[in-house]
Amino acid sequence: MQNLGRNNIVGMDGFGMVYWGSLANGSQVAIKRASNLVQGTEKQFKTEMEVSSLIYVHPNVVRLRGFGRTKKELRF
Repeated sequence: MQNLGRNNIVGMDGFGMVYWGSLANGSQVAIKRASNLVQGTEKQFKTEMEVSSLIYVHPNVVRLRGFGRTKKELRF
């Protein structure tokens, strides 16, 4: 994922910042970066990912394309 700088911030929610970015193939995507997850919050985050993957068509929801994890954060 590329272009996760300040100029690409779309918004923020309870888990962290949301950015516009691009994948290696050039596809434009929204990327949520959840950092500093406290105990219990990670389960909520995973539940949100699962629900997002089940919603196929809604004007206010983007389709889940994938997710990743580092030692410091989750991304989807």
